[in-house]
Amino acid sequence: MSSGRLRPWIAVAILLAWAPAVRAESSLDDIRARGVLRVGVKTDAAPFGSLDGGGRHVGFEVELARLFARVLFDDDRRVQLTRVTTATRFPLLQAGRVDLVIATVTATPERRGLGELSDPCFMSGSLVLVPRTR
Repeated sequence: MSSGRLRPWIAVAILLAWAPAVRAESSLDDIRARGVLRVGVKTDAAPFGSLDGGGRHVGFEVELARLFARVLFDDDRRVQLTRVTTATRFPLLQAGRVDLVIATVTATPERRGLGELSDPCFMSGSLVLVPRTR
């Protein structure tokens, strides 16, 4: 594997190494022993996380979850996607129902106190649109 293709895998490995540290039940050893990575994702935030016409999870964050499972188990199907909402994502993580959450999280001081937050994996800016003056 070339060094250019290896870099994303290293980043994923680093992310997985610290993300489960919030709860002992979510350690990498426990995840590997369980044989499945449990990830909280949103279903109402296309293109990040939503359901397609067949009810399957799709989106950028869903693909990240599958990538993490591929890194851990060499099988992207060994991920259990759990629907979370803005209100339930941190409680489900803290209760140990999911190993990590990939669900349009914005870093705030309050949220930093609820769990370990990664560096941003997607950044966007909002703009205001106004008519041109003539």
